[in-house]
Amino acid sequence: ETTAASRCLRTAKAPDAEEERKLRYACTEVEGMFLSTLMKQGLKPMLEEEREGMTQFDQLYEYAIEQSAVDLAHQGASGMSEMLYQQLCAGR
Repeated sequence: ETTAASRCLRTAKAPDAEEERKLRYACTEVEGMFLSTLMKQGLKPMLEEEREGMTQFDQLYEYAIEQSAVDLAHQGASGMSEMLYQQLCAGR
């Protein structure tokens, strides 16, 4: 099975509208995961100072960070997904 990204890289033509939508969505999800990891690591020392072990609040807080990161990615806050998309299509 080939993906939109691999077709974009191997062919001389741009992906069709559906493939482009899927590729952009995947790039946005990657950006969201990256931002989530970055935010969690940045806040980790502060959270570890306060408590030891994972509490229900910590799980909720982690979920809130993940959702915030996804929202930021869908807003194009960092521009990473667009750069990733362009890089994947640059090899056409």
